[in-house]
Amino acid sequence: MAFQLEDEYESLLLARQQKYPVLKKPGQEIQEIVDILETNGMVIIKDAFEPQELISLGAELAPLFEDPSVTQPKVVDNTLYMTKIVQPLTKNNRLVKLATHGALEEIAMTYLKCAPGLASANVRKTFPHDGPLFGNQNFHVDRNSKRFIKFFFYLNDVDINGGPFTYVAGSSDQKFEDWDKHYNWPPDSIEKIYGVDRIIPATANVGDLIIANTTGFHRGMKPKTTPRTMITFNYMVHPESAAHTRFQVSKDAYENIPLERRYLLDFLEVTE
Repeated sequence: MAFQLEDEYESLLLARQQKYPVLKKPGQEIQEIVDILETNGMVIIKDAFEPQELISLGAELAPLFEDPSVTQPKVVDNTLYMTKIVQPLTKNNRLVKLATHGALEEIAMTYLKCAPGLASANVRKTFPHDGPLFGNQNFHVDRNSKRFIKFFFYLNDVDINGGPFTYVAGSSDQKFEDWDKHYNWPPDSIEKIYGVDRIIPATANVGDLIIANTTGFHRGMKPKTTPRTMITFNYMVHPESAAHTRFQVSKDAYENIPLERRYLLDFLEVTE
């Protein structure tokens, strides 16, 4: 089976629709964003958020990267490739506020055709290095669900040398034979299959919003000059499978969300 809970997806979607009959007709701008996602699998919205707000959030998160008790580094052959904040939604309430922003809710609701649920959140810093590509610096497909949506926020400006998220346009619907034989595919293999013109580096600045259906082929390019710090939020129609760590949210952040919108967080474990 290529995707987790693939056979159950339609029944899980229907159950979500019946549990929360909140689906509403989107505005024109939201519908246009979703139409691009349906065609290309990725869209970049310039100046979607106030840069200073994200810079301020990044400043609050920065000390956590220096705390070994709340981070998980990725080290290969004595090279630090990446580090992430463990259970970030329990560490900063502003992060929860960003994750549940009304624009994200409306886009996810329109794309998923139901009340969306936040299933996971990651805050990662990826470092320049001289080693080979590791893990998700190769092309891969996220198999968390048959269909879901991921939001990306850079906390520093990212040009082509800064390790941008990179997507193969249209690949969520156009797979090749035996695409799921391997998890990681080297860039040259994917370039030969899809063509260089379909491989889109998502260079963007703080305040821009990147949205993707990451069941298409994608990777994070290796930073060459400066570290890349990035926030991602996955919205789904069902919780992450048992194979994934269940993400948590702090109780006070959860209670700050109005009752009528708490469906956004009901895939998460609420902690003190």
